Amino acid sequence: MNNNQYLKEVLSNVKTIAVVGASSKPDKDSYRVMEALINFGYEVFPVNPNYVGKRILGKEC
Repeated sequence: MNNNQYLKEVLSNVKTIAVVGASSKPDKDSYRVMEALINFGYEVFPVNPNYVGKRILGKEC
């Protein structure tokens, strides 16, 4: 199984994903990945000690 197949399998079997290193800055990759996951219907939890108690894309960090 190649990496793309493995990733597709993992993403098809999970509903919740933690984004470690999440950022509130729209130009950052972690922000765009988190936004895409939310748009695809995943429950996303941002993880970043610099944002504790704050929200990123409406999700509490």
